[in-house]
Amino acid sequence: MINFTKSYSPYNNISYPVEAQTTINPAVFVALNASKNLVEATDTAGLTVVGVSLQLADNSDLQSVAGDVLGRIAPFGVVSCAYDGLTKTDILTDVYIKNNSTIQAESASTNSIKAGLLIDIDDNFATILIQI
Repeated sequence: MINFTKSYSPYNNISYPVEAQTTINPAVFVALNASKNLVEATDTAGLTVVGVSLQLADNSDLQSVAGDVLGRIAPFGVVSCAYDGLTKTDILTDVYIKNNSTIQAESASTNSIKAGLLIDIDDNFATILIQI
């Protein structure tokens, strides 16, 4: 799960159409696919991270089409999340998506899906700045 810091404002949010047959969980990194529909972020080619989901967006019905459901997201801000393989020496470098709630260094990434800028790290969480 991703935690928002005090600098996040719930009034700074936007909505995107959710991809067909897709569920987006709250408090995870989200991205737009090639069709410009919202999906949970993964290290998959063609995705562009656009923020963090603010609520459950369930468009999983087998008859659903993209856009039947809108997903509300926070498109920028400072968030804390899990990380893999990062250290204090990585502060002020770009970090990349490992999965919907974990970041990693570009060297560990397959597709270099940028999550944001690492601004702090401790034994449990990394703090990153998301800017679109």
